[in-house]
Amino acid sequence: MNLQIQQIGLLAVLLGTLVSVSLIWFQRGFGRAAHSLRKRLERVAVHKLAVAFGVAGCILVCRAALLPVWRIPIPSVPDEFSHLLLGD
Repeated sequence: MNLQIQQIGLLAVLLGTLVSVSLIWFQRGFGRAAHSLRKRLERVAVHKLAVAFGVAGCILVCRAALLPVWRIPIPSVPDEFSHLLLGD
């Protein structure tokens, strides 16, 4: 289990580095296109609620796509809180 967490962390770092490098490359190589893209994104950013729902939707779609690879975790440690609830 710990190995999977390390792999996910490494994947996140590599993906972040790749995105950062590609954005720098894109901005230097395609100045006018980068400026146009930035203007479009600024217009979209005004609609904060739509952006929030869009990000949430992207996260849900990504998680659904990864379900065959990373299954829903099965609890392996007994939950003491459930025993406390039974006592009430």
